[in-house]
Amino acid sequence: RWAITSIDWTPYWAVLWAPDRLGQAVTWVTAHRAHVRAVILSRTVSATSVRVGRSITVSGKVSPAAGLAVVLQRYYLGAWRTVYRSTGYHGTYGYLLLASPPRGSWYYRVRVIGSSELYGTVGPAFVLRGV
Repeated sequence: RWAITSIDWTPYWAVLWAPDRLGQAVTWVTAHRAHVRAVILSRTVSATSVRVGRSITVSGKVSPAAGLAVVLQRYYLGAWRTVYRSTGYHGTYGYLLLASPPRGSWYYRVRVIGSSELYGTVGPAFVLRGV
C-alpha cells in the first residue's frame, strides 16, 4: 500500500515509479478526480426583508474560485430550488447573487456547484422575508 498527499487543488495526478537505468520512468499511474471541497469563506446579506418585487443582494467569497458556479437556492414545495446563478466573480473569489422573495418568510442558502475538479458545498440556510 502507498498514498500521496498534496496541497495543490488540481485534480490531475501522475505517480511515477520504476525508473530505468537512465532515470526515465517506465511505469506510471495517472488519475483525474476531484479531491478538494470548495469553501464558502463569507456571506453577507444586504437586508433581511424587502418589498415584494424588489431585490436583496447576497454576496461573499468562495475558495478556490477557479471552475466554480455559485447559486442561490430557495426552499419551497419540499425541495431546494435554484433562483439565481452568479454571473461571474466580483473581485478575488467574490460572488454576487440577487434574491427577490415572494410575500412571506423563506429559507435561502448559497450553494457552490461542484465540477470534475472540485467538490461543491452548501452554506447554512438563512431567512429572507418579502413584505
